[in-house]
Amino acid sequence: MSTYSRSNGSNDMGCLLTALLVAVCIFVPLVGHIFLTVMIVGDDLSNSEKLLWLLLVWLVPVAGPLLYLLLGQKRNRLL
Repeated sequence: MSTYSRSNGSNDMGCLLTALLVAVCIFVPLVGHIFLTVMIVGDDLSNSEKLLWLLLVWLVPVAGPLLYLLLGQKRNRLL
């Protein structure tokens, strides 16, 4: 019986770590997308450019935000 209780405890810890990992994998990108959305809306782009960047950021999960950060920002933001 003692091996069963040890096994059950490790399964609980595994479930907790899995749930934590899933939460981080969902929460971190979502916060990043929201942050980029605020940046895009606040940037001085035309409305059509803003819409295109927002679509790219939200519909292309990894490449969209990376492309906006590399190419889409106005250079005066850095100065």
